[in-house]
Amino acid sequence: SYDRTLRRNHNRSQPVSRLPEEILSACFAFAVGAAWGELVYGSRQRLRPARCALGLSHVCADWRRIAFNYPTLWTNIPCTSRDITKLLLTLRGSLPVDVNARLCKLKDTSAHDPIDDEAAAIEAFTHLSVFRSFDLSVNAESRKVVEPCIQHPAPLLEKAVYVQKRTRGMDGRLPAEFLGNRCPQLQSLRLENLYPTAPFSAQKLT
Repeated sequence: SYDRTLRRNHNRSQPVSRLPEEILSACFAFAVGAAWGELVYGSRQRLRPARCALGLSHVCADWRRIAFNYPTLWTNIPCTSRDITKLLLTLRGSLPVDVNARLCKLKDTSAHDPIDDEAAAIEAFTHLSVFRSFDLSVNAESRKVVEPCIQHPAPLLEKAVYVQKRTRGMDGRLPAEFLGNRCPQLQSLRLENLYPTAPFSAQKLT
């Protein structure tokens, strides 16, 4: 439309639009990196890096094109929306990803949909082979949903945190096929209220 053309021409006349794409991409990466550094785990602020990147992509068509073609922006994946998770897994290109999934009940659930969180986590963990790290917190119910997805090899995984909320009568045994018993790059593994039941193969684990 005529109005859209006017807005596009106005945007392209701004000084920032004359920056080389490489410089603008670096600015985007700096903004997303700053958002990641400010992230507070255990709250909805875990969305911050993804929301920052998505916000940048919504400024104008040129910024969207640049952002969508810069995979580094999309490697931090919060499991809060299946649609967003699917989008980020597509935009990350061939880069490994860092995944954060909080599937325990939160004190403030006013803006929290645990069902959507579980769907997003399942979507993410079916791509375990491209994980560089994950931080997963579950209760007994959500563990049953997501744990079958983490019984596959994770050849790129370097760091993992897996926490189960303490409840009466809980079962802390991990399946024998945890991480497919094949994660050669794993350097750090933190388990809370969980323990392996079979020898675990991770040559670099410290």
